Amino acid sequence: MKSLIIFDSNFGNTKRLAEAVARTFGKNSRAVNVNDVTDAMIDAADTIVIGSPINIWMPSFKTMSLLWKIGKNRLQGKRVAAFDTRYSRQTAGNAAGLIAESLVKRGGTLAAPPQRFYVVDMIGPLKDGELSRAESWAKGMLQEA
Repeated sequence: MKSLIIFDSNFGNTKRLAEAVARTFGKNSRAVNVNDVTDAMIDAADTIVIGSPINIWMPSFKTMSLLWKIGKNRLQGKRVAAFDTRYSRQTAGNAAGLIAESLVKRGGTLAAPPQRFYVVDMIGPLKDGELSRAESWAKGMLQEA
């Protein structure tokens, strides 16, 4: 299984989670910043996971821009999943749900429910146990493959 874990990260927290998912998926997986994603990477992947911090209750603009560029049915036959990072007291926003919905609209099959991960303060660090939760979430996707 070739997996592409795409992330946008303001303070490194989303990047750390993406890297944890990629490590869990194994050697044919890579975590890539949203700025560096190419069409060839998307086409080559069997599984695509996208993570974004919540920015004004939504995924980051860079993440949304990437999703807009992915054409209808381009993800047909691919497994997809999404996660977001959020301040532990933040109650509004659903970046992970919006990303997952967008990936499914583009033909992807949801591999796992959208996941929310928490940071302690506005800039982090990640709350204790969040990297382990990310690994468990990824392991669940592997079992379903």
